[in-house]
Amino acid sequence: MKRMKRKMEIRLTSKGAILSNSDKRFWTERVRLYFPIALNHHNATSSALLCTILKRGTVNHPDMLSLERALEERYGMAVGFDIAKLGDLLIFKATMQSPKSRFTPAGAKLQKEALALFSEILLQPLQGENGFFKDYFEQERRILIAQLTTLINHRELYSRIRFLNHFCRSEPYRLYEYGDIKTAETITNNDVYTFYRKLIEETPFILYTDGFDYTDVFDALKGLAKNSASLLPFKQKCLSARKRTKTVTERMDIKQAYLWFGFRANIPPTDERATAAQILSAIFGGLPTSRLFKSVREKSSLAYDVHSTYVRSKGIMAVHACVSPENLKKAKRLIMKEWERITSGDASEEELKTAKRYLIQDIETLVDSPLALADFYAYGILIGKNESLLKRIENIKKVKRDDIVAVARSLECDTVFSLIPDDKKRGRGQK
Repeated sequence: MKRMKRKMEIRLTSKGAILSNSDKRFWTERVRLYFPIALNHHNATSSALLCTILKRGTVNHPDMLSLERALEERYGMAVGFDIAKLGDLLIFKATMQSPKSRFTPAGAKLQKEALALFSEILLQPLQGENGFFKDYFEQERRILIAQLTTLINHRELYSRIRFLNHFCRSEPYRLYEYGDIKTAETITNNDVYTFYRKLIEETPFILYTDGFDYTDVFDALKGLAKNSASLLPFKQKCLSARKRTKTVTERMDIKQAYLWFGFRANIPPTDERATAAQILSAIFGGLPTSRLFKSVREKSSLAYDVHSTYVRSKGIMAVHACVSPENLKKAKRLIMKEWERITSGDASEEELKTAKRYLIQDIETLVDSPLALADFYAYGILIGKNESLLKRIENIKKVKRDDIVAVARSLECDTVFSLIPDDKKRGRGQK
């Protein structure tokens, strides 16, 4: 528990927030920027393209070979971009990692050079007449379209995308965070460049640092959020379940069946009932000791995989099972039977204790993973649940068995989705 007391200093600024990690155990120094934007087709597709275009070249390093050489010359520093979905928000993340300067011959000079190159990659990409360098844009757009086209071959991910499309039909959360084919086929270089300029100039951001002084980072990244509004917690839209459960079945050329249940409760992410809901999900299907794992997978052998996940930012719980088509109906019935047992109050103190222990262990490991720890605090700020690791653990420990039963009874099954083999093509499909 002593490790948990290491300080994560949080400062609110006119441009957003600053997270400073004072843990000195690591041999790597890091900077991560979080840009929260609305989740929609255009932003998701533009962000996916931006993740790769920014790494193609800069004004001083116009190609990947030159840029990679510059990174290697700075003792193998790394720069990366990624996207995360947080409720109805899309988070564009820019990350820089560099060897601890005091352990290199360059000393403090390395920090300055690393920040300068990071700034160049983020703020000075190679440009052309209508935005980014034309060849780089077209190449990355073709690659993205190919990746999105082949999603159908990643069966579990594809089934999840289709499930969310039905479960969250009127909500941005249904969208795939890396965009869609239709938008990727029609989006222009200028569209993505305009999005990029708005992102870096008008979007408030969260800055995470460990090893770097945040004032040095701000000096190196002048121009970020120069026209931004203040960073506020984003109110997430949590809906109640529909009056009658929606059942959807889709068919495709596959051998296995993919089953999804979507449960809803109007529980905002700041509500303490959300902590009880996370524990409930762990008891029901989130652990190797869970109800579903034991009954559906081990005892009945009805599923290759079965698990549940509670999404705090949306107040929803998803249950997923991968099953043989002939076991689909049996698996459905058994999953709902186990759910009825939970809602009737059949959750033991031992199950509660085990779930708490697993969740607390997961939180404790965050101190050994700086970027995961940064995500924990940054996402907390964005949903308005800004709490320390110790506070989160304390809140988990407070949850009683009655809290689990109460939150289970508030969660109602909204959608049941099945992706099953097409009988006409069965036998010719792929797993």
